[in-house]
Amino acid sequence: MAWVAQEFAFLLEKSGLNNSKVIGDVWFDDVTVTIPQQQPLWEAEIGNFENAFDIWVLGGSGTGVKGDYVRDTTEFKSGAYSGKLSADFSAGGNNVTLGRSFSPAMDMQKLEFWVKTADASVILLLVKDSTGQVHQQKLFLSPTNDWQKIEVFQFNAGTSYLHYNGANDGIWHGPAQELAFMVEKSGLIGGKTSGDIYFDNVVATSSCRTCRSSSLKWVMSSWQTSLQPSRL
Repeated sequence: MAWVAQEFAFLLEKSGLNNSKVIGDVWFDDVTVTIPQQQPLWEAEIGNFENAFDIWVLGGSGTGVKGDYVRDTTEFKSGAYSGKLSADFSAGGNNVTLGRSFSPAMDMQKLEFWVKTADASVILLLVKDSTGQVHQQKLFLSPTNDWQKIEVFQFNAGTSYLHYNGANDGIWHGPAQELAFMVEKSGLIGGKTSGDIYFDNVVATSSCRTCRSSSLKWVMSSWQTSLQPSRL
């Protein structure tokens, strides 16, 4: 995927001043950049949880883990529903995941979604590329009980980045086959052993004009070996 610059700066060092000066002034004007011709991009809705056929797959690993996924009507960013993921590690377990597959695969350039939780400070994003390689990174949440927007511009980078399976080379090989959100016990706040997280308006920026929500089909996920729909 393309690398995207987020910011830049000019730096003036003492060693760069003329004649051993210790102070100096530099004026800037008409700062321009040249970028390659950009291909058109479209927003592809991955999940707004408004439709019953907008199926996500629940998974988890570790003995004793319990998880639940429902389309919830009590909390939502827009519309009338959100996706509520519940995780319970009181009897053990490692993680709970909520994911879906793309058919056809999606040339994702960016991912954004809204999340709301009073129970977690960290969630993980997993994205499977065309080789079957899984790219995993941690996403830190702001300490608020309100809805917050998360944007991801790189899938083969980020905090505590890991990669495994497939090419297993740490290089992003688009398009994306699947994505999943993961909750771990260590990501819950205040020593909690269970918690709820609400997701809404999961949207990808894609170069594929036909990649709309209507073209996303459910395929049984393989994030974990014990995946079951709706409840663990």
